Amino acid sequence: MRIIKFLPEHIKQIALQPHQESAEIYNHDYSGLVKDAWTLLDNNNSPVFIGGFYQIWNNRQVCWCLLSYDSGKHFTRIIRAVKKELANRVGRIECYVSPEFVQGHRFAKLLGFTCEAEYMSGFHANGEAAAMYAKTR
Repeated sequence: MRIIKFLPEHIKQIALQPHQESAEIYNHDYSGLVKDAWTLLDNNNSPVFIGGFYQIWNNRQVCWCLLSYDSGKHFTRIIRAVKKELANRVGRIECYVSPEFVQGHRFAKLLGFTCEAEYMSGFHANGEAAAMYAKTR
């Protein structure tokens, strides 16, 4: 496994887990996220994790990720890589999880995030709700 700089074409290459499969993900413009994002490739050079950060304002960032359907077998490596990136960050870091996505809540907690809002109705551009997690350093 290896970590490389994220490129927007990785979005077309990742076989997303069912909970993240949607047209919105494939149609989103990720070009603005290239600066501070990475892709974790398996031994076949297929993306199993894509993630990164984008800055809202000074000392406030959002952590985002996309996981492949078979990312579970790479979970320890993924957690290690994300925790390493989080350790280099200062200020407030947020992440958003679909309220019914149990594994997403578990992932956020494993990374040290605390749930600050369990249900924010209509949070996303497509009208879907989200739970908000945050951590500060």
